[in-house]
Amino acid sequence: MIRNIHRALRPGGILVISSPRPLSEIRSQFHEKELQFHEFKELLESHFSCVKPFFESNFFTSYIGDSAPPEIKNLIPITDRFEIGSADYFVFIASDRSLDERGPIEPLMVINDDSYILNLEKDVSVLRQAENAHIAELASLRQILNEKEVALTGLAALQANNQRLNSDKELLERENANLRDIGIRLDAVYRSTSWRISRPIRGLGRVLRRFRQTPSSHPSLPVSAPAQQLKSHSTVKHDVCGAPNSLDVLFLIGCWEGESKRYRVHNLVEGFHVAGYTTSVMGYGEARKIVENGLRPAVVVFFRAPFDARIGVVDVLDYCQANGIKTIFDIDDYVFEPDIINQIAGVDLLSASDRKQYEWGVRAYRALMMSTDIVTVTTPFLAERARELGRNVKVIPNSVNAAQKERARHLRTITDLSDDSIRIGYFSGSRTHARDFEQCAEALRNVLLSHSNVSLRIVGFLDLDERWDALSDRIERLGFMPYLDMLDSIRECDINLAPLEEKNPFCEAKSELKFFEAALVEVPTVSSRTGPFVAAIVDGETGFLASSEQEWHDKLVRLVSDAALRERLGRRACDAALSKFDNELVAASAAIAYGLELPHVSAVTMRDDALKIAWIIPGLIIGGGGHRNILRAAYHLERFGHDVRLYFIDTPQSAGELRRAVRQHFYPFDGKVRRFEGSVEGEDVIMATHWSTVAPAEKAADGSSQVFYFVQDFEPAFYAMGSDYILAENTYRRELYAITSGPWCERLLKSEYAMDADHFQFPIDRSIYFERPEIARKKRVIFFAKPDMPRRCFEIGVQALRALHKFRPEFEILLFGSNQVKNYDLGFPATVSGILPGIDDLAKLYASAYLGIAFSTTNPSLVPYEMMACGLPIVDLGRPGNEVNYGDHHDIALLAHPEPARMAAEIDALLSNEAELDARRRRGLEFAKTFPTEQEMARRVEALILQRVRKIVEAAG
Repeated sequence: MIRNIHRALRPGGILVISSPRPLSEIRSQFHEKELQFHEFKELLESHFSCVKPFFESNFFTSYIGDSAPPEIKNLIPITDRFEIGSADYFVFIASDRSLDERGPIEPLMVINDDSYILNLEKDVSVLRQAENAHIAELASLRQILNEKEVALTGLAALQANNQRLNSDKELLERENANLRDIGIRLDAVYRSTSWRISRPIRGLGRVLRRFRQTPSSHPSLPVSAPAQQLKSHSTVKHDVCGAPNSLDVLFLIGCWEGESKRYRVHNLVEGFHVAGYTTSVMGYGEARKIVENGLRPAVVVFFRAPFDARIGVVDVLDYCQANGIKTIFDIDDYVFEPDIINQIAGVDLLSASDRKQYEWGVRAYRALMMSTDIVTVTTPFLAERARELGRNVKVIPNSVNAAQKERARHLRTITDLSDDSIRIGYFSGSRTHARDFEQCAEALRNVLLSHSNVSLRIVGFLDLDERWDALSDRIERLGFMPYLDMLDSIRECDINLAPLEEKNPFCEAKSELKFFEAALVEVPTVSSRTGPFVAAIVDGETGFLASSEQEWHDKLVRLVSDAALRERLGRRACDAALSKFDNELVAASAAIAYGLELPHVSAVTMRDDALKIAWIIPGLIIGGGGHRNILRAAYHLERFGHDVRLYFIDTPQSAGELRRAVRQHFYPFDGKVRRFEGSVEGEDVIMATHWSTVAPAEKAADGSSQVFYFVQDFEPAFYAMGSDYILAENTYRRELYAITSGPWCERLLKSEYAMDADHFQFPIDRSIYFERPEIARKKRVIFFAKPDMPRRCFEIGVQALRALHKFRPEFEILLFGSNQVKNYDLGFPATVSGILPGIDDLAKLYASAYLGIAFSTTNPSLVPYEMMACGLPIVDLGRPGNEVNYGDHHDIALLAHPEPARMAAEIDALLSNEAELDARRRRGLEFAKTFPTEQEMARRVEALILQRVRKIVEAAG
């Protein structure tokens, strides 16, 4: 090429040519080769007699020269960039004529023109990919190290238990014969067509039998076998007459059959114990003794109990109301609505008398539910149904207990040495699940027919018709088993099935427990698209969702054919399950739902390398996104084992009021909460969280603590150019280490203020923000409208929407996010929703629209990312550098021209192009999948803090 250029030049012609300095990875697929300086120079000298080298630096501006400029005006260089080795581009002038004849070639510096930044985007992208690769490699190494540590710990525990197991073996063998006889009898009971559906009736029958006895002869209900398998200290268990008045929570169990009481009572009791709360458990038939013995728990929970005046429930409710005891009705099934009884599988199999008693039970559940202060349920679907009845409802999901976590931890260390055979597991339960199994039956049968290495394990009862006869040699049947043994059985499977009848209200109310119990042992699940499963499973990331026969078939085949995919989904599912369904976390949420005060005993065990971390926070804004981000990081750092304290400045609230507000409206934080009085308590790290907290943090540090800066916005832009702007800006010149929310602030602080900074990415709660195919999208454009926040550019959005309405009058325009919008004359028809009741409502709004608009000029909020996670294409401002917030891409969000008329035209063009709209929707969904969970975000913050502390310690020697 150089030879041809030389030949094409006229005599004495000049060639000006440049090339980027080579990096470790080629920046562009179009770069055949990136030349080192000496290679480039030698190549040109082989064809031209005169070659003069220059270099270009884009570090703080665009400068081209052959040495450092003699004078730099209006700029303060923060590092030496004036040398070939650190150049961004090599620039050569070549000719066969002496270049000196034309006079000196002056260096060129371009200031106040940021267009050169665009040329660096690909360089940044390469470096970011390399950084992510290193982070992923480090995480993998950490995981391997943790697994080895767990394996060593597990080995010691196994050796310690070996003697006990050997001594138990003989006893178990003797009991085995008895258990087989019991199993035969149980099998006969379970094969009864009405066994499962009449469970509430049997519980009510037991209550009626107690009522017929004299009060003095009421027997104490025994603790069930699963409850006895829990740690003995998981509940403060007393004779009812001697139960302490200092109890935090008293549970009354109304249904002893089945496993529900483990999920809804015993697992919570164990979590409460870890958190330091006192609890007790009684049978519902003993409820009257609350009054008789003058018990004064803070909360009484009626689990799956009917309203029955004959056992004294009226007196109990009156007593609780008179003594300020909060009453809670807890239910885990849709068994409080008479109108859906005919839609419940198995009801039509009941006798007339059994059906009549079942209907009475449904009405009795409903009656008690209407009589308590609060209702707690397992799923958002159940919560909506209860709210329709005017109840105050909280969602407390089912959870896993310590015994399950410990057994699963051990099972995950066992290496699978099996051949290429694949076992699919279906853990059924009773025969009432036949209609559920039909959702996947034909697809599953075809998978078995086409894959001879696949077998099916059925645990519980399931009737299979003659279609399955040809596969009988590959179908394994197991009976009911203890719940811990069931984990062993799941672990022996490669794929778990969780089919449910979609759109059936009873099934839509079912919780996600079939997912998270399989996830504990890293077995991936394929489930139906009922609400709880859609919320729990990120399709293709932590499991698979399927609706049609074809979808069930295709996703089962993918898992059957790809061991790496099964392993990846299983591992991610395990992480997701432990981050949401751990009974300690669920109990912490339940404590908030119950309104319990913080116990004196901390739920957190300090680590050996724990840091003392203080957060200095300006006030407390309920619902504030910035405060939620701060408190999210603080809460999880505490859960990771650090000693975390919160200090609030500029607030009239007392420490107690602040503690209650943090726990009620944000997170169940256990550590110290204080008003900032000018000093801290010798913490290792002090986190300044707003420009107004930097000076107090530095003063409180007094040389003994390290001050870090938690930056969520470019805060000077909150103000007009003036004193506040400069004062806020000055905090970026304090030589502090910054941890920024998102990459935009990191890049700005580094380039403009020479700060040492790293960023974490925004977290997305995928249990809330996800695609909802059941919600039809309307011709609707939604705008995050915040006239009270200038950085949200409310006026620009309104002007653009006014013009858009003229283009698209058929589209509904909906504004949300602030109740102040109703005070404005918009100049076009619009739906003004203000602040929505809850985040579920927000997610449903995102799922119902064609396009979302959200602006933020000081750093993006979570809003556009949560919109994308719901499958909503978005519009943001097309300002220089804004693409960094979308992975340095312009094809995810529509970065529209900031002039309102042109913005409206660009939005109109996008709405006219269905293919482009769908492409941006899909790219947005993929981009949203790269965002971390809350726990992952906090782990990143923790890693940055620890890394910085180690660096400081090493520098100090």
